[in-house]
Amino acid sequence: MLWFFVVLFGALGLLMVIRPQIIWKLLVRGTQASEQPAPSRALISQRIAGVGLILVAVYLGSTLVG
Repeated sequence: MLWFFVVLFGALGLLMVIRPQIIWKLLVRGTQASEQPAPSRALISQRIAGVGLILVAVYLGSTLVG
């Protein structure tokens, strides 16, 4: 069950680092902000959060391996 979270956090973290625009569109769907491009500060903070999620996935994976 813990491997599920390792894969989930790793994949979500990679998506946030590589394509933060996708996450931005999902977060602001249905609002007026969805018509505007994402501000650069939002993309930078999403990339930082993505790196954090990757680190969490690496930590969980290392505890599972032993």
